[in-house]
Amino acid sequence: MVDDKISLLAIERYEKFRTTYETNLAEFTPILMAVSNNWKFELNILSNLVLSCIASLERISDVFLFLQYMPDSKNYVFSHSFNSAIISYAIGSTLKWDYHELDKLVVAALLHDVGMLHVEDAILNKTTPLTNSERDKLTWHTFQGYQLLQAYNISEDIRMVALTHHKKLDGSGYPADVNPQHLNNYTKVITIADMYGAMTSKRVYRSAISPFEVLGEFQNQGFHKLDPSFMLPYLQFVSNSYIGADVVLNNGQIATVVMANPVKLACPLIKCGDNFINLAENSDIKIVRMV
Repeated sequence: MVDDKISLLAIERYEKFRTTYETNLAEFTPILMAVSNNWKFELNILSNLVLSCIASLERISDVFLFLQYMPDSKNYVFSHSFNSAIISYAIGSTLKWDYHELDKLVVAALLHDVGMLHVEDAILNKTTPLTNSERDKLTWHTFQGYQLLQAYNISEDIRMVALTHHKKLDGSGYPADVNPQHLNNYTKVITIADMYGAMTSKRVYRSAISPFEVLGEFQNQGFHKLDPSFMLPYLQFVSNSYIGADVVLNNGQIATVVMANPVKLACPLIKCGDNFINLAENSDIKIVRMV
């Protein structure tokens, strides 16, 4: 039950967001399908689908926790694109981007993975390692997305996000021939949102990863791959957004997040029963998932 999952949050706040989210995701799905088929669509309504979700929140920090409780979508590409746009907006607002930059960021995030709709389901849903041929077909989705967006009157910055959102600042990722020094700021933000959304989502080949484990991975490995000027504010914002949330520990107990740890983001201060536990000093205790 939703009431059990978010006992420390006002249920009406969650329900308001959930209703708007599900309605707008359903409206977004045929639009992205239209883009994948080079059909006409109303570009000006795209960002409003995300902005109305944001407007349904009393505080934007709720978005990360609320997204954890959204039902699993039947088609990952649509929900992942939509979630990435919501997360990107949250990052952009933390960075104090203006309305026009946020609008462009949201549209780019909504469209960044459209090429994935041309990847075979057998590859997307494969539970064993991909062959070299299958991996080539998967990575081609960035070129496919860029080519699809050529048919529309949109900014080249947005098209480049579709092409480069898997490229990292250290030169890793793909496409191989993209110079990481040429990545635009929209790409840098959406890459963070794309990675966070993918890692915290359930996939056919693995369970969802705990947001705290993901934050730890970002902190430990992300700064040479992702832009620190975007990463640091984002990590601080997300870690603070989970204060008050209930979590499940690897020993099966349920605890509440009391305080974020800016040094070790995966290890907040928690309260379990009557005991306060600093996870940074108790390495045998870990958060495995949200309640």
